[in-house]
Amino acid sequence: MDSKSHISVTNRKAFHDYELIEEHEAGIELFGWEVKSIRQGSCQLKGAHILIRSGEIKIVGMHVSPYKFSPESDVGVKRERKLFLRKSTILRLEQKTGEQGMTLIPARIYTK
Repeated sequence: MDSKSHISVTNRKAFHDYELIEEHEAGIELFGWEVKSIRQGSCQLKGAHILIRSGEIKIVGMHVSPYKFSPESDVGVKRERKLFLRKSTILRLEQKTGEQGMTLIPARIYTK
């Protein structure tokens, strides 16, 4: 995280309940209203986790509250959102979670 980053949401429970072994920075696929809502801090990571399916990595259970000025913001507040990582990183994480029984969890969301 660099000096131009702004932390919008932190998953405090992740830092308390889990031993964080590795940290990876990934992009996330969002609708325009979701970006505005996250910048306002209207997002919750409690209970969210990350799954790898068919070579794609997704965040599941992240709640983004509807943005009050957007007419289409009532769709999918807890939808699966695709994350963007290098293929080699996804494959390595998939191997680690399968063999060692590790879990992937989101620790924080920030904007750049």
